[in-house]
Amino acid sequence: MADTLPPTPANITGLILAGGQATRFQRVGEPWADKGLALLKGRPLASYVHDYLAPRVAQVWVSANRNAEAYAAYGNVVADDPVYGPDAGPLAGVASALVGVQTPWMLVLPADTPCVPAHWADRLADEASRHAVLLVSARTPSQSFPLCMLVHRSLAASLRAYLLGGDRKVRLWQQQAGGREVCFDAHEREFLNINTPESLAQADPG
Repeated sequence: MADTLPPTPANITGLILAGGQATRFQRVGEPWADKGLALLKGRPLASYVHDYLAPRVAQVWVSANRNAEAYAAYGNVVADDPVYGPDAGPLAGVASALVGVQTPWMLVLPADTPCVPAHWADRLADEASRHAVLLVSARTPSQSFPLCMLVHRSLAASLRAYLLGGDRKVRLWQQQAGGREVCFDAHEREFLNINTPESLAQADPG
Protein backbone atom coordinates (compact mmCIF):
# COMPACT_ATOMS: atom_id res chain seq x y z
CA MET A 1 0.00 0.00 0.00
CA ALA A 2 1.32 3.46 -0.90
CA ASP A 3 2.36 5.62 2.09
CA THR A 4 2.14 2.56 4.31
CA LEU A 5 1.12 4.42 7.48
CA PRO A 6 -2.17 2.88 8.60
CA PRO A 7 -5.18 5.17 8.94
CA THR A 8 -5.07 6.54 12.49
CA PRO A 9 -6.30 9.94 13.73
CA ALA A 10 -2.80 11.41 13.42
CA ASN A 11 -2.62 10.78 9.68
CA ILE A 12 -6.19 11.43 8.57
CA THR A 13 -7.71 14.72 7.40
CA GLY A 14 -11.47 15.01 7.77
CA LEU A 15 -13.44 16.55 4.90
CA ILE A 16 -16.93 18.00 5.27
CA LEU A 17 -18.54 17.99 1.82
CA ALA A 18 -20.59 21.19 1.61
CA GLY A 19 -20.15 22.21 -2.01
CA GLY A 20 -23.40 20.97 -3.50
CA GLN A 21 -26.21 23.06 -4.94
CA ALA A 22 -28.95 21.67 -2.66
CA THR A 23 -31.58 21.95 -5.39
CA ARG A 24 -33.98 19.61 -3.55
CA PHE A 25 -33.63 21.55 -0.34
CA GLN A 26 -35.65 24.60 -1.33
CA ARG A 27 -39.24 25.20 -0.47
CA VAL A 28 -41.42 26.60 -3.23
CA GLY A 29 -41.09 30.37 -3.24
CA GLU A 30 -38.06 30.45 -0.93
CA PRO A 31 -34.54 31.40 -1.96
CA TRP A 32 -31.91 28.78 -2.68
CA ALA A 33 -30.51 27.46 0.59
CA ASP A 34 -27.02 26.42 1.63
CA LYS A 35 -27.88 23.07 3.15
CA GLY A 36 -24.78 22.67 5.31
CA LEU A 37 -25.74 25.85 7.16
CA ALA A 38 -29.39 24.88 7.65
CA LEU A 39 -30.29 24.69 11.34
CA LEU A 40 -31.06 21.46 13.16
CA LYS A 41 -31.99 22.00 16.81
CA GLY A 42 -30.53 25.49 16.50
CA ARG A 43 -27.18 24.38 15.05
CA PRO A 44 -25.92 24.26 11.44
CA LEU A 45 -25.83 20.76 9.98
CA ALA A 46 -22.12 21.18 9.25
CA SER A 47 -21.42 21.66 12.94
CA TYR A 48 -22.63 18.13 13.73
CA VAL A 49 -20.33 16.67 11.10
CA HIS A 50 -17.41 18.77 12.38
CA ASP A 51 -18.00 17.60 15.93
CA TYR A 52 -18.00 14.00 14.78
CA LEU A 53 -14.82 14.32 12.71
CA ALA A 54 -12.71 16.62 14.91
CA PRO A 55 -11.70 14.11 17.63
CA ARG A 56 -11.06 11.39 15.03
CA VAL A 57 -8.72 13.23 12.63
CA ALA A 58 -5.64 15.45 12.67
CA GLN A 59 -7.48 18.38 11.07
CA VAL A 60 -10.80 19.19 9.44
CA TRP A 61 -11.28 20.69 5.98
CA VAL A 62 -14.51 21.88 4.36
CA SER A 63 -15.33 21.57 0.67
CA ALA A 64 -17.48 24.65 0.00
CA ASN A 65 -18.09 26.82 -3.05
CA ARG A 66 -19.87 29.66 -1.26
CA ASN A 67 -20.25 31.07 2.26
CA ALA A 68 -16.58 30.37 2.90
CA GLU A 69 -16.51 32.72 5.88
CA ALA A 70 -19.28 30.79 7.64
CA TYR A 71 -17.72 27.42 6.87
CA ALA A 72 -14.31 28.57 8.09
CA ALA A 73 -15.66 28.06 11.62
CA TYR A 74 -15.47 24.32 10.93
CA GLY A 75 -12.11 23.98 9.21
CA ASN A 76 -9.88 24.93 6.31
CA VAL A 77 -12.16 25.80 3.37
CA VAL A 78 -11.30 24.57 -0.12
CA ALA A 79 -13.38 25.32 -3.22
CA ASP A 80 -13.74 23.05 -6.23
CA ASP A 81 -10.99 23.36 -8.81
CA PRO A 82 -12.61 25.18 -11.77
CA VAL A 83 -10.99 22.71 -14.15
CA TYR A 84 -13.85 20.32 -13.34
CA GLY A 85 -16.55 22.72 -14.49
CA PRO A 86 -19.69 23.92 -12.68
CA ASP A 87 -21.59 20.62 -12.50
CA ALA A 88 -18.96 18.04 -11.58
CA GLY A 89 -20.79 16.82 -8.49
CA PRO A 90 -19.45 15.87 -5.07
CA LEU A 91 -16.40 14.06 -6.41
CA ALA A 92 -15.03 17.42 -7.52
CA GLY A 93 -14.95 18.46 -3.88
CA VAL A 94 -13.17 15.25 -2.92
CA ALA A 95 -10.67 15.63 -5.76
CA SER A 96 -9.94 19.28 -5.00
CA ALA A 97 -9.22 18.53 -1.35
CA LEU A 98 -7.34 15.29 -1.94
CA VAL A 99 -4.53 17.01 -3.85
CA GLY A 100 -3.90 19.41 -0.97
CA VAL A 101 -4.13 17.32 2.18
CA GLN A 102 -0.89 16.78 4.10
CA THR A 103 -1.98 13.46 5.59
CA PRO A 104 -2.01 10.12 3.74
CA TRP A 105 -5.73 9.60 4.35
CA MET A 106 -8.93 11.64 4.06
CA LEU A 107 -12.18 10.81 5.87
CA VAL A 108 -15.17 12.22 4.00
CA LEU A 109 -18.68 13.01 5.23
CA PRO A 110 -21.37 15.10 3.54
CA ALA A 111 -22.37 18.18 5.53
CA ASP A 112 -25.96 16.94 5.64
CA THR A 113 -25.15 13.63 7.37
CA PRO A 114 -25.38 14.44 11.09
CA CYS A 115 -26.33 10.98 12.41
CA VAL A 116 -23.54 8.52 11.46
CA PRO A 117 -22.80 5.70 13.93
CA ALA A 118 -20.10 6.49 16.49
CA HIS A 119 -17.96 3.56 15.33
CA TRP A 120 -18.15 4.45 11.62
CA ALA A 121 -14.65 5.97 11.34
CA ASP A 122 -13.00 3.16 13.30
CA ARG A 123 -14.68 0.49 11.17
CA LEU A 124 -13.52 2.09 7.93
CA ALA A 125 -9.96 2.44 9.21
CA ASP A 126 -9.91 -1.17 10.40
CA GLU A 127 -11.17 -2.45 7.06
CA ALA A 128 -8.64 -0.38 5.09
CA SER A 129 -5.79 -1.75 7.20
CA ARG A 130 -6.98 -5.35 7.31
CA HIS A 131 -7.58 -5.62 3.57
CA ALA A 132 -4.76 -3.26 2.46
CA VAL A 133 -7.09 -1.15 0.32
CA LEU A 134 -6.92 2.55 -0.47
CA LEU A 135 -10.65 3.32 -0.36
CA VAL A 136 -13.48 2.12 1.85
CA SER A 137 -17.05 3.39 2.04
CA ALA A 138 -20.17 2.65 4.05
CA ARG A 139 -23.25 0.65 3.24
CA THR A 140 -26.11 -1.01 5.07
CA PRO A 141 -27.67 -4.31 3.97
CA SER A 142 -30.03 -2.44 1.66
CA GLN A 143 -28.21 0.70 0.50
CA SER A 144 -24.77 2.10 -0.36
CA PHE A 145 -23.54 5.43 1.04
CA PRO A 146 -20.47 6.03 -1.14
CA LEU A 147 -19.77 9.59 0.00
CA CYS A 148 -19.24 8.34 3.56
CA MET A 149 -15.72 7.19 2.76
CA LEU A 150 -12.09 6.91 3.78
CA VAL A 151 -9.76 7.48 0.83
CA HIS A 152 -5.98 7.53 0.38
CA ARG A 153 -4.38 10.57 -1.25
CA SER A 154 -2.54 8.37 -3.75
CA LEU A 155 -5.88 8.05 -5.58
CA ALA A 156 -5.93 11.79 -6.35
CA ALA A 157 -4.56 11.32 -9.89
CA SER A 158 -7.04 8.54 -10.61
CA LEU A 159 -9.95 10.70 -9.47
CA ARG A 160 -8.77 13.73 -11.42
CA ALA A 161 -8.49 11.68 -14.62
CA TYR A 162 -11.92 10.17 -14.03
CA LEU A 163 -13.57 13.59 -13.66
CA LEU A 164 -11.71 15.16 -16.56
CA GLY A 165 -12.89 12.23 -18.67
CA GLY A 166 -16.46 13.37 -18.05
CA ASP A 167 -17.56 10.70 -15.57
CA ARG A 168 -19.37 11.70 -12.37
CA LYS A 169 -20.75 8.53 -10.73
CA VAL A 170 -19.24 8.06 -7.29
CA ARG A 171 -19.63 4.29 -7.01
CA LEU A 172 -18.24 3.68 -10.49
CA TRP A 173 -15.01 5.51 -9.66
CA GLN A 174 -14.75 3.72 -6.33
CA GLN A 175 -15.13 0.35 -8.01
CA GLN A 176 -12.53 1.24 -10.64
CA ALA A 177 -10.17 2.35 -7.85
CA GLY A 178 -10.50 -0.99 -6.07
CA GLY A 179 -12.66 0.38 -3.28
CA ARG A 180 -14.32 -1.81 -0.70
CA GLU A 181 -17.71 -1.34 0.95
CA VAL A 182 -18.09 -1.86 4.69
CA CYS A 183 -21.53 -3.10 5.72
CA PHE A 184 -22.98 -1.57 8.88
CA ASP A 185 -25.84 -3.17 10.76
CA ALA A 186 -27.45 0.24 11.13
CA HIS A 187 -30.66 1.95 10.27
CA GLU A 188 -30.42 3.84 6.99
CA ARG A 189 -31.28 7.08 8.77
CA GLU A 190 -27.81 7.06 10.36
CA PHE A 191 -26.18 7.64 6.97
CA LEU A 192 -29.04 9.28 5.12
CA ASN A 193 -28.46 12.72 3.63
CA ILE A 194 -30.95 15.41 4.57
CA ASN A 195 -32.23 16.45 1.16
CA THR A 196 -35.47 18.27 1.93
CA PRO A 197 -36.77 20.68 4.58
CA GLU A 198 -39.15 17.90 5.65
CA SER A 199 -36.30 15.44 6.28
CA LEU A 200 -34.48 18.15 8.23
CA ALA A 201 -37.49 18.53 10.51
CA GLN A 202 -37.51 14.77 11.15
CA ALA A 203 -33.76 14.33 11.76
CA ASP A 204 -32.50 13.33 15.17
CA PRO A 205 -28.72 13.48 15.65
CA GLY A 206 -29.06 12.13 19.21
